Amino acid sequence: MDFAKQRTHDAVAAHEEWRWFQVFKSWDGIMSDEVRAVVTSGKSLLGGEIDIKDTGIVPAFIDVVTEHRHNSGIVYLSFGCTSKDGDNRGEVLLTHRLRMSLVMAQSLRDTLSNLIGDAMKPVDKSQAN
Repeated sequence: MDFAKQRTHDAVAAHEEWRWFQVFKSWDGIMSDEVRAVVTSGKSLLGGEIDIKDTGIVPAFIDVVTEHRHNSGIVYLSFGCTSKDGDNRGEVLLTHRLRMSLVMAQSLRDTLSNLIGDAMKPVDKSQAN
């Protein structure tokens, strides 16, 4: 991709991230009654007035962070998975390259913090099956 196309692509991506931030800036991680999630046969989730569409991207398990940096308000993260076949030398297969605004990075940090906190809580055996 040449420089001009990359700058245009980055500008569009930054605008899209800002637009999502404007829509969800008051969202606290708990879905209100006003925002309904409806799964249809078209594989889309309706959130307010925005259609969230499943493009069918195959999920990949990651176990290595291959890049983590920031520049000009953009956070760069890349992830990979390790692969070792027999006696051959191991390798890391790059699976995801993410670029996001600082606002999105903070939201991701908060979401991960909540998920990890919940996962690390001891199981309440009095409420187990």
